[in-house]
Amino acid sequence: MVLNADNPNKWNYKSNMGVANPTFLEVNGKYYLYFKTKTTEGILKYGLAIANKLKGPYTIQDKPVTSNKGTLEEGTVFTYQDNIYLLTTDNHGQNMGIVGGGTLWKSKDGLTFNLGNATIGYNLLSTYYWEYDPQKVVKIYSPDPKLERPKILMINNKPAYLYAPSGWNIYGGQRTIGHVLKINLDQ
Repeated sequence: MVLNADNPNKWNYKSNMGVANPTFLEVNGKYYLYFKTKTTEGILKYGLAIANKLKGPYTIQDKPVTSNKGTLEEGTVFTYQDNIYLLTTDNHGQNMGIVGGGTLWKSKDGLTFNLGNATIGYNLLSTYYWEYDPQKVVKIYSPDPKLERPKILMINNKPAYLYAPSGWNIYGGQRTIGHVLKINLDQ
C-alpha cells in the first residue's frame, strides 16, 4: 500500500511522517485500516484505507476521515449499536477542550467522523482516582498526567473497559503504569 502519495492532489501528499498508530476493523465484509498521518497543511488527522480482502490491496480514501481542529494521536476503533467509534487522544485540547483528554468520534459508516458528533472520550488521570495526590505523582514522560494509546475491551458487544498506559506514575514509583477503567454506559 502506498501511503505517501506522489500525487500533489492527495490530502497526505508527501507526508514526512508516513503513517502511525494504525487501528483495524472489519466492516460489512470489508477491511478498514485507520491511520494517523499529516495533511498537506501539516495537521495530524486520521485517514482510512479499505480493502475487500484482508491481505489487500488497500486503497487510501480521497480525504481524511476526521474533521479535527488540532493534533490527533493514538486512535482505536470499535463498533457499538450500529455505529463506528474512533477514540483518539487530544494532546492540545483543541477538539474537546481537555489537554491530553480523549475525543470519542461517532460515525454511521466509518468514512467520516465529524467533530460536531464527537464527545469527550476520557479525561486526565486525576479525574478517575479519588486519592490522586499531585505531590506523590512522578512524571516519567509526557507533559500532562494523561492516558496514552487508549484501547477498548468489548464484552458481549459492549464497550466494557478503557485501558491505557500513562507516562505518569500516580503511586509515586519510577516506572510507567497501565490503567484499566470500567466504562459506565448508563451515564
